[in-house]
This record gives sequence, structure tokens and C-alpha cells, in this order.
Amino acid sequence: MEQAIELACDLVAAGKDVRDKISEALSKVEDPKGISAWADSITTTAVDSMTKIEFWLPMATTPKLS
Repeated sequence: MEQAIELACDLVAAGKDVRDKISEALSKVEDPKGISAWADSITTTAVDSMTKIEFWLPMATTPKLS
């Protein structure tokens, strides 16, 4: 879960305050299985987004040669 929080926060450039609030809120959850599933989903989404950025950013920022 910590990894998912870090990846999600990195993806949106969240500051330390936001990270701390998210960690605190999730530490009080009574159903860890639901949170684990959510964390896995967020991790997958973050990895997918970073993969797209790694692929498309160089193409978008490189000038076309004529």
C-alpha cells in the first residue's frame, strides 16, 4: 500500500502534507483487503500512466525532420 501511495503521489507531484494526510487516512481503515485491492489498482494505473509518458513524451518533444 505504501508503494501505491508513493507512486500515486509522485504521479501528481503531491507534497509531503498530502502524502501524510493520505497515509494517515488509510492507516485508520478497518478493511485492509479493500484498501489493498485499491492500492493494487492505483499502482497499476500509475505504472500504466508512467509507461505512456515514457513512450509519448520523447515523440511529442522531438522536432520532426523534413
